[in-house]
Amino acid sequence: MKNIQGSKIKTEVFDAAGRLVEEREFKNTSHVQSIINLNSAPVGVYYLKIDTEEKIYHLRLSKIQ
Repeated sequence: MKNIQGSKIKTEVFDAAGRLVEEREFKNTSHVQSIINLNSAPVGVYYLKIDTEEKIYHLRLSKIQ
C-alpha cells in the first residue's frame, strides 16, 4: 500500500475465526515498513487491518505451504 501516512498507524492481524494474532502501533511516522511474521501460524486465511488517522484498510492474506 502506498502513501499511508499519519502520526499514528495501528496494524492488526486476525485469523479466520477473528482472533487477534499480531498487533503493532507506530507513532510519529512518515514512513512505515514492517514484516508480518506468520511462520508459527497454521496455513489458512488471515485478515490485516491498517488503521490510520484518515482511513481504515482491510486486506486478506493467505498463508500457504
